[in-house]
Amino acid sequence: MRATTLLAALLPLASAHFSLNYPAGRGDSDETQTTPPCGGLNTPSSNRTRWPTTGGSLSLQAGHDEANTAVYLALGNNPTKDDFTIVLKDTFLQVGLGTFCWNSLEIPRSVNVTDGQNATIQVVQQGHSGGGLYNACSLRFPFTRFGRD
Repeated sequence: MRATTLLAALLPLASAHFSLNYPAGRGDSDETQTTPPCGGLNTPSSNRTRWPTTGGSLSLQAGHDEANTAVYLALGNNPTKDDFTIVLKDTFLQVGLGTFCWNSLEIPRSVNVTDGQNATIQVVQQGHSGGGLYNACSLRFPFTRFGRD
């Protein structure tokens, strides 16, 4: 009984990476999450999330109690690791486990996006043990619905 309880308590530590809740991530693979640019899941989703150019939301489930985290954007259908140059959230120290949310991520005004344009959000985490972890979600901008001022 005690061994079962101990094993159940350790299970969350076995998959202690992170996942994207919203927009829907491309998936999670503990074996490949260290592979840039999208955690080894580099094929864009055919079901892209409609995402605004202003006030976009992002939610992730943290599996490490502390990590340097950053959020990037790449425009286009199938970006490579060198295409994630648009910063949506500068590197910050994420502390604590659980869900982290942003409701006001904005595409910088210097970036030209058009209605129906495809893009990918990349979230990168660097833990205290060194290596990076990657996750991504596939987007489509609904420029005409949300517009820009």
